[in-house]
Amino acid sequence: MKTLRKVILLVQCTRESERDLLRGIMKFSQAQGFWTLYQEPPGFFKALPLRSRIKRMRAWGAHGVIATQDRLTEVRALKIPNVVTEYENPLPSRQYQIVADNRAIGKMAAEHLLGLGFSHFAFCGLADRHWSNERRDGFAETIARCGGEPMAYALETAPSGASWYSMRGRIERWLTTLPSPVGLMTCNDDLAVLLAEVCHNAGIKVPDEVALIGVDNDDLICNGATPPLSSVALATQRAGYEAAEMLDHIMAGRTVGCRRIAIRPTHIVSRQSTDLIAVSDPNLAKAIRFIRENVQRPIKVQDVAAAAGLCTRTLQHRFGKLVGQSVLQEIASTRIRHINRLLSETNLSVAEIAQAMGYPADAHIARFFKRYTGLTPLAYRRKHKPT
Repeated sequence: MKTLRKVILLVQCTRESERDLLRGIMKFSQAQGFWTLYQEPPGFFKALPLRSRIKRMRAWGAHGVIATQDRLTEVRALKIPNVVTEYENPLPSRQYQIVADNRAIGKMAAEHLLGLGFSHFAFCGLADRHWSNERRDGFAETIARCGGEPMAYALETAPSGASWYSMRGRIERWLTTLPSPVGLMTCNDDLAVLLAEVCHNAGIKVPDEVALIGVDNDDLICNGATPPLSSVALATQRAGYEAAEMLDHIMAGRTVGCRRIAIRPTHIVSRQSTDLIAVSDPNLAKAIRFIRENVQRPIKVQDVAAAAGLCTRTLQHRFGKLVGQSVLQEIASTRIRHINRLLSETNLSVAEIAQAMGYPADAHIARFFKRYTGLTPLAYRRKHKPT
């Protein structure tokens, strides 16, 4: 007979990422059937002082806790098995923790902007957040491998720093120094919204002059912006499930090999803020547009050349010079991004995805997908799709 586990959740639900984390935890709880969860009372009740909160939680007799990093004081006072979400400063390696794969997030955003044909890039982040700096580094390293060098701007958010309203002028001046058009990544969706507002007030067109992409794919934030914001989607719900599974093992006294649960990027959700093909060559713009519009067809280089009004040799030369990769690589990367989305966001079987993408059999799409990602479609889905 399974032993009842009492688990405290010290995780807010003000952002989609937090809600996804909780969804993953609750899915594990429901699947096990022997977890009972303690959550703090809603905000309309008077909050207890720290000491009283800890006393009440101790009295509940919990076996474990999952918390965000800002609740470390309570976590340490409870002295029970725990998993903590890192978001501000690096946690000690001995801590069981949930961390974002920040360099991979920056890399995915960079690849998206590179695929749109940009030759100028920028990053705007938060100076006192290590996760922001890691996303910047992943972004810059990917751009550098293609011969570019992004311009970066870091906002100070420490208590001694200036308020957002006093920094708007500096941000606006920085934006006006950027070459146009520029592909600009922000460290998260919240900052992308603020930059979109600055662009609007300064008469800078998004995406024609500045194409913006954020991180988290918070639907309310992204679709509430003007224009709607493209964003890097993360497998946060899966990380929540895996964190709950890890805590369950710890509470049962089992050995846990790895102390880190990674929140990985899954795909780009493309919206109007990056709806631009940023190449000056009109023939190449036609070629890239044709590839995107025919992502589910097994097109060839000759098809793209015909759509662009160029001979194959000329198209290949211009692609290598202005886009930084071959036409075949562009076709493949566009198809891979689309398959990623279908695997992450839908319940279509691999056979159904293969049929939709024009492959005669599952084995063909599996070979193609593994060649570019290192994973089979099913392995990718297990790794990235919410549980």
